[in-house]
Amino acid sequence: MLSKVAVKVPYLRDLINNRPTLQRVLDNIGWLTFDKIFRLGVGLFVMGWIARYLGPEQFGLWNYAIAFTSLFTAFATLGLDGIVVREIQ
Repeated sequence: MLSKVAVKVPYLRDLINNRPTLQRVLDNIGWLTFDKIFRLGVGLFVMGWIARYLGPEQFGLWNYAIAFTSLFTAFATLGLDGIVVREIQ
């Protein structure tokens, strides 16, 4: 089973090397994945630090304010992105 995988890997490498567009797409996928993981890690670290700094009661109030603001931000920008893109073009 492992030998079948080893045979397919050079084939995939040749396929990628001969197609620069595919190589760019795969590079972009890799960078976007790295960015997402990095942001999640930083966000987890910052939230933990803020929770320890504020304590349970203040952290709860802070989360309530963030949730409330996010809810109304979603309604405020409803459809606005499409209009802005259309007007800029």
